[in-house]
Amino acid sequence: MAQPWKIIEPIITVCTAIFIPYIAWLLKKYGSEKNKKNPSPADELLKYKELLDKGAITQKEFDNQKANLLPK
Repeated sequence: MAQPWKIIEPIITVCTAIFIPYIAWLLKKYGSEKNKKNPSPADELLKYKELLDKGAITQKEFDNQKANLLPK
């Protein structure tokens, strides 16, 4: 009697070879576009914090953006 793993192993190998690249392609195609078009409030806040740290915006401007981004 054949061992179950010996029968299943080639099937798993083929499925992995097909589906993992496809899932990676889907994430690359649709996942990153969504994040670019609709960044989360946390992403936006991080962007403004980096600008504040670089001196590109003032503390008051950062606080205004933070107030707009965070739920009230």
